[in-house]
Amino acid sequence: MGDAYIALLQINVALGCLYNGLETGRYRTKLYDALVDAVNSPAPSYIEMAGELTSIFPNDSELSENHHVVRRWIYELSDECRRRIAGIDRWNFDGTTEPEKLPRRYRWYFGKHGDKLVVWAFSIVAPLLLMWLSHLDFYVAWWLGSSVILIGQAIPVINIINGHRMIRKASRDVKERINAIVSSYEKHMVSDTIKKAVEAVIRTQE
Repeated sequence: MGDAYIALLQINVALGCLYNGLETGRYRTKLYDALVDAVNSPAPSYIEMAGELTSIFPNDSELSENHHVVRRWIYELSDECRRRIAGIDRWNFDGTTEPEKLPRRYRWYFGKHGDKLVVWAFSIVAPLLLMWLSHLDFYVAWWLGSSVILIGQAIPVINIINGHRMIRKASRDVKERINAIVSSYEKHMVSDTIKKAVEAVIRTQE
């Protein structure tokens, strides 16, 4: 294994350490920030109205499903992130959630630091092992060295692409569901207001 291969393997190790060492460069932190922004965006505040939504659930299965999707994501947030949501003190966290319904990309990979483990294995450990084998004069086939280099450099890039896709998709989904909830809630409130107004008119006419 020549000097060029050794240099490329060193680049792999540097990229792997950089990827795993920068927490803000990975995706739980960025995802949580995006979710906080999504929950804080609607008007009126979703959190402020959430306590009243349970009375509508029996008659609106779509609203109930949307609410539980948002609720599952809020349960994933750290306490620090939750404190950044306006009105979070009104939220009831005693209920149950179904985390298994969270997206698999988050639940099995980024959420459990699977991306970090894969980068450690293929971008750091494997190149270091090949460098030690080369230093000890073990024969390393050129195709093996090339494969480790290509895979080790590709994995962080793939993680970056998938991580950004996950953030955009989750954030967009939460925003759309909250907007749907707010819309349903407002229609419900308008309907109740109209109903009460009609009842008041009928009572005055009796």
